[in-house]
Amino acid sequence: MSNNTSHDDAASQVHSMSDEELKEFRKLYETNLLPAITQILSAANIGGQVSLQRRKSIVIVTREEMRSDIKQEIERTVSAELGGDLSTKISVEFHAGEIERTSR
Repeated sequence: MSNNTSHDDAASQVHSMSDEELKEFRKLYETNLLPAITQILSAANIGGQVSLQRRKSIVIVTREEMRSDIKQEIERTVSAELGGDLSTKISVEFHAGEIERTSR
């Protein structure tokens, strides 16, 4: 897993998913990964925003810089949930800054 702070750098290091892989990934992301990442952030008392970008990256934005042990826990969780080939096609990026809220 990559923890680059530059989205373009991390995305360029990851191979694209096929449509079938993306379908499988989205299911895992929604049912397992997003709840697991959210739980880790909550347990660490860190608010944040988690999103999927360009079929290649899980991007986590927090108001303050995240501790390295929490980043590592998230990376291990993503790797364990995805396993195999999918884990080589997704990077995890961490950013600190303003969290943008959109209304739906």
